Amino acid sequence: MRKPSGRTARAVVAAAVVSAGGIAIVACNTALGIGDFKFEECERGALSCANNMPRICNERGQWENKKPECSNMVCVNGECQGECAPGQKRCAGITPQQCDSNGKWQDGELCDTGTRCSGGACVATCAPGDLQCSRETPQLCDPTGQWRNDGDTPCRPGYECDPFTGACSNSPRPIAECSPGTTRCAGTTPQQCDANGEWKNQDPCRTGTHCLGGACVATCAPGDLQCSGNQPQRCNSVGEWEKNGDACGYCVGCDDSTARCAIPNPARSGGSCKESSDCIEAEEYCCNGACLRLRNIGDPCADANECASRFCVDGRCCDTACSGVCQACNIAGSEGTCSIPVGAMDPIMCTERNFKYCSYTGECAKTNGVGCGGDSECVSGYCGPLDTCEACTDTCPDGQTCMNGTCIP
Repeated sequence: MRKPSGRTARAVVAAAVVSAGGIAIVACNTALGIGDFKFEECERGALSCANNMPRICNERGQWENKKPECSNMVCVNGECQGECAPGQKRCAGITPQQCDSNGKWQDGELCDTGTRCSGGACVATCAPGDLQCSRETPQLCDPTGQWRNDGDTPCRPGYECDPFTGACSNSPRPIAECSPGTTRCAGTTPQQCDANGEWKNQDPCRTGTHCLGGACVATCAPGDLQCSGNQPQRCNSVGEWEKNGDACGYCVGCDDSTARCAIPNPARSGGSCKESSDCIEAEEYCCNGACLRLRNIGDPCADANECASRFCVDGRCCDTACSGVCQACNIAGSEGTCSIPVGAMDPIMCTERNFKYCSYTGECAKTNGVGCGGDSECVSGYCGPLDTCEACTDTCPDGQTCMNGTCIP
């Protein structure tokens, strides 16, 4: 009898389905031998993600894509979630933001002065229409506030980019008035030489100061005396304060009435000591071998045992422990009284992202220009229409009053 030709497979004799840990294993027993085992990839109906594509386990136990791919969202457990796609960037005012792996926007560092946020990154700022030279290439500030090459790029041979006009020119450049970076005084107005060799006015000196060497310095009458902390000072012949001898020791101190070193609050006992227990209890403390009277609220201090209140906070004898969020005891004009440093940073208590500043209500908040989700997030108490913290003008929430750019209850 003639044998069949070719590679025709014989019929399947038997098939078995064996369960292994809930996942089916299919084995085919053919006349050619036992076939390869094929494991199912997943449990039917299960969900998962492949990059940002949701997947579902089909009836054959194989993963297949669910359409469509997550757009501007993140795939989590086979479902599109969140408010953005991981890695996306955007700007919230002057704060760059980036989408994290959970599909949430996270604030970056604020853009520095002289820069702005564009496309989720800090870029140089210029006024549209401004001109400048980048070496020998004229540049024009475009409507988006970015420098773009303008005209010849770079200037043709024989021409130079004129920093005064921002254009290529073969005319001799003007003679500079000054060397860039140098300073001088024009009466009470400091001046600084800019990159084009021209003098530019700075802010005039305030009352109580005068211009010296291109900077505003404290004004005094020659021969005047004062204390600068623990350092006696004397006004010299050109109206500047300078040291008048060595700094006073901590326990001695500089006496404001005489501008000389003297023992502050001398103790009634006038005795010597090795420790505070050698002095009159509740009235004196020991400092460098001498009994001194306890310091009053607002006086400088280094330790709580020096203060009658028994609280030394921020270098001042304080009326309370003053240890809460956005509390300080050394605010100018309120030394010794625990107060809220409105608008100041609290690097110890306020550490969450951009919530680093103190609001009027004594809470950690964001400074102006930072993205916000509500008025309570802002130091100013006002989250503007562009969802950034802004200084208030005449509008405040909940009937509050706008005062110096801050909403006050």
